[in-house]
Amino acid sequence: MDTNHKMAIVLSLLAICSNSFSKSAIIEKPDNTKKTPIKRVSFFPNNEQIEKGYILKNPCPICIGYDNTLYIGDVNYCVVYNYDKNGEYIKSFGKKGQGPEEYGAVHHLAAFKGGLALEDGENMRISIIDNKGKQTNSFKIFKSYSDIAISEDEKILVSPRRENHLIEILDNKGQIIGSLGEKLKFKNKHVALNEVFIQANSKGDIYVAWKYFPIVKKYSQRRGFEAEYDIDDQGIRELIKKNKSASDSVMKSNRISLMGIINCFFLSDNYFYVFLYGNDRARIVEYDYRGEKTAIYEIIDDLEKVIYISMGVIEKGYERTFYVVQAFPEAQVDIYKESH
Repeated sequence: MDTNHKMAIVLSLLAICSNSFSKSAIIEKPDNTKKTPIKRVSFFPNNEQIEKGYILKNPCPICIGYDNTLYIGDVNYCVVYNYDKNGEYIKSFGKKGQGPEEYGAVHHLAAFKGGLALEDGENMRISIIDNKGKQTNSFKIFKSYSDIAISEDEKILVSPRRENHLIEILDNKGQIIGSLGEKLKFKNKHVALNEVFIQANSKGDIYVAWKYFPIVKKYSQRRGFEAEYDIDDQGIRELIKKNKSASDSVMKSNRISLMGIINCFFLSDNYFYVFLYGNDRARIVEYDYRGEKTAIYEIIDDLEKVIYISMGVIEKGYERTFYVVQAFPEAQVDIYKESH
């Protein structure tokens, strides 16, 4: 695992264990949004799957394929597992190495109709994999990325950690063919302050969410910047103050203490979702594309000292199934549904 990826995991651990904001802000009003309790109904890999060798040690962010199956990779074992929406094992591919269909580390996955893009930060390359798990293309990269996504026209979207551009657009040979947005400016120059999630959907929308600030921005390849949303939630305001204080300080070392704000982010064709910890119960908040809060899903399980790093959502009418990657204390994907 590369140094930057280790730093990102350390920062996430610190976040749980312990400026140009908003042009079209989500304004916090007296919150009458319906709160729906959700609970964990299952997880994977389960004990039976683990006995068969389907083991996660250091999971990468989850990815939902176009067929609504789930992909989760292991950074250390360099294997990608494919599960159905109920958490039943389908197939796996990859192994540790430097050759074709071998990976030094599985850091990020992004889905498109034909398969997946896989970022291997250890071997410094991105591989394109078809729906059968076979590699069809691979190219070298020369930067470290905080996240990747694939646009509706199958361009690869990356957020480089040490560049001013927020998003770089790559073709299928890894050439930079465009860029979108700029990083936020802070007195402190630590790269973690601009750690982001990138998500794209089939409508051509590209969303970027900051991990340590309550900001979500919307872009498109044709029009560029479209909207900015400030996630103003009372339960995270003290955490925001602490991060703002850290961002205003002069960096004195390679370490910085930040609190997780948007701990997980997911974009569908209808909504975007943010996973929030804070001073009250952990929750997944749903917003429509006008920035209106449409639902709050409160997790009723005890999540003290549990660290989540990513999530996916499958929508079926008004029903939601949430797949949340737990990195600590267990390496697994927890499935949450409405509590009846």
